[in-house]
Amino acid sequence: MRILINPASRLHLLTATGGRAQRPRPLLLVRLMRQPELPDVYIEKSPLFRMHTMKTPTLIMFGTKDTNVPTEQGWEHFRAMQQAGVAPVRFILFPGSGHGPTKLSHRKRKMNEELAWIDRYLLGEKKPVNEAFDEKSPLAYGLKKASVARVGRLLGEMVGGALVPETAEIAGVLAGRFEVTRAQYAAFDGSYAIPKGTENWPASGISFKEASDYCKWLSGKTGRKYRLPKDKEMEKLISAAVSNAGNENNLDWWAGYALTPDEVPYVMDKVAELEEHGLLLKEVGSFPPAGKKDELGVWDLAGNVAEWAVTEDGKGKVLGLSAVTPQDNRLAYVPPPPGYVGFRVIADK
Repeated sequence: MRILINPASRLHLLTATGGRAQRPRPLLLVRLMRQPELPDVYIEKSPLFRMHTMKTPTLIMFGTKDTNVPTEQGWEHFRAMQQAGVAPVRFILFPGSGHGPTKLSHRKRKMNEELAWIDRYLLGEKKPVNEAFDEKSPLAYGLKKASVARVGRLLGEMVGGALVPETAEIAGVLAGRFEVTRAQYAAFDGSYAIPKGTENWPASGISFKEASDYCKWLSGKTGRKYRLPKDKEMEKLISAAVSNAGNENNLDWWAGYALTPDEVPYVMDKVAELEEHGLLLKEVGSFPPAGKKDELGVWDLAGNVAEWAVTEDGKGKVLGLSAVTPQDNRLAYVPPPPGYVGFRVIADK
């Protein structure tokens, strides 16, 4: 075992990766080899019983297949320091590794762990990391969604006395963070029926004219310029979410696997059975968002409802995946039924 101690004795890095250099045997060791039954001497000399005096942050690394230095020694060292609670200690175990990591992934992990330990305890440059928290977990996405604009439990902002969509920039476009919700659309069209508990679901069954009229109403109500996305803008938004499509509310998600074109009709037969109990829509923001890790992101660009866009000649065009649209781009795109068509607003800067 090699013990690396910095000159100021502020940091310990213990690894089972030392060389095989032979060192002179101290007289005590010679004595113990000749008279092994000396338990009091072992206890007196064992570092295990001095761990409560350790004040140096210590990083311990071992391989599970180490035959030179038993892995159990690393566990003993770690548990003793951990229970003493005097100094920070961390134990890294490399599965299948012997006396020193040989796999590239293990060597990279070793280097990163050592650099992080030095940054944190010697240089004081990094804040502690919550390693139990996965930034790609449902909990992480839930925390992101909890930070978006709300009025009570309704998603959106209150502007000019009306509930309006929040916007965020992605792919150079300032777009609605979510598809327009039923509660937001009902502020424009009082006759739009909303089943109880679905206020934050996407407004669906919306025609191109209705979506366009909503944007005009919203602009007049807020004094901001809102419109539907141009088809080129919508394509940019869809492209920004391509890598996220496997995590969104589309037909592949419902099937539980990546569908091939031949499998789609058979899955749609089962979808029809489920639709007898209601559409396959979800509350907006129920799936991970697209966007950078340090941003709240934009939700549902690759699922839930397909969305209206405006062509160069001013006509409406439905684009994007819906809950009943497969991801496979080998299939010619077919707009979903009206119940799976909604829209998202664009705010001009």
